Amino acid sequence: MVVSGSLLFATTLLALAGVALAGTADVQIDVFFSVRPPFVMVQKGPFIAEENELLGYDVELWKFVEERVRQENPGVRFVHHLVAVSTFEATTLRTNTSVALAAIPISSALVSGRHFSPTYFKTGLDVLVSRPKTEIDLLLVLKPFTWQLWAVIAVSVFISGIFVWFLEHSAQPRGFPHNIFLGVNEGIWYCWSCLTTTLEKDLVSFPARMFSVGWTWVSVFIIAAYTAQLTAMIAYKQFGVTVGTFRDLQGRAVGVVIDSSAERFVREQLPSSMIFAFEHYSQAVEAVLARTTDAIVGDASVLEWLRLNDARLENFPLLGNLLSTDFFGVLMSEQLPEGVRQSVDNGILAALDSGLVLQLNRKYFNTVVIQDENNAVGDVAPLGFTQLAGTYVLVAISLGMAIVSYLLLCLCRCY
Repeated sequence: MVVSGSLLFATTLLALAGVALAGTADVQIDVFFSVRPPFVMVQKGPFIAEENELLGYDVELWKFVEERVRQENPGVRFVHHLVAVSTFEATTLRTNTSVALAAIPISSALVSGRHFSPTYFKTGLDVLVSRPKTEIDLLLVLKPFTWQLWAVIAVSVFISGIFVWFLEHSAQPRGFPHNIFLGVNEGIWYCWSCLTTTLEKDLVSFPARMFSVGWTWVSVFIIAAYTAQLTAMIAYKQFGVTVGTFRDLQGRAVGVVIDSSAERFVREQLPSSMIFAFEHYSQAVEAVLARTTDAIVGDASVLEWLRLNDARLENFPLLGNLLSTDFFGVLMSEQLPEGVRQSVDNGILAALDSGLVLQLNRKYFNTVVIQDENNAVGDVAPLGFTQLAGTYVLVAISLGMAIVSYLLLCLCRCY
């Protein structure tokens, strides 16, 4: 009786083992990828389209996981497929034994009839804002006024210098000589010193002082207007745009990717904004570079990767505050053999434990994790040499003219 019971128990174990092995033997599993840089990218072959090679964050991760699945389930065969983004979700439902990877966020809408692996990546929505590049402008110090106004100011200084000399030379013959050339020179210098607040002379005669009162008011107005205008121009060049928070995009042109969580989020939160929906991020980048849109709202990891790999986006900062939080996982059909699903889960956990995920983060995003912090887009950088480079040019020109005039005066005295 004991012997027969033992034989029955052994027979049952062998039957169960046979069922388990049969569940994973000669099973074809379809692995679906969709192009979503930098998680899934395509490197085209030099001759024919069939030589296209998949690469990217998810592709490298899956190679690691697939190797572990093969070791634990020798009878499993994997067939890789590349499908369009627009048909990705529908295509993955056509087969009962499928696995999908393409930066898929874990959501309740995808859970029905499927199974998600442990999460391997955390991200969220962020905003890439348009910000023009600061360039050296040697003529910036002259741009607050039009050339007509500069001409009027120059003529006013010259004529006012003549008036000052005419009214003052009899009262101060030493300070304002009777010689018209020497006297007008002193009068012009007096008027200029009123503008620059480097006044060295004082007027004595009452008519000259009365005229000086009016000229001083004009000088104060010119300096105040010039300072305010120059400050506004420098501030505009520094700020570029006034987008400091997500709410600042209200009423602006915003670029998103079609059928993405970013599009749904923007349409809900920014109803008055002009939304441009693109099929790929590359099209959204071209739009923001052309100033067609003021910003791109999308996955923070993708936007960070674009900034690291496209030199044109060097001066296009991210706001840094994640608008939402998403976790990526491997999507598997519920009909997959239990052993395969368990092996995929174990493979993801092994990738996390071995440091592979951290290596991929550094490789593709130059960081261990996607940070959720404010990059302070509205901060103004301290002024440097380049912002006021035009003033140094003017000083150099003035110095050159002073040297030339000094040499001419010396030459005249010799003769």
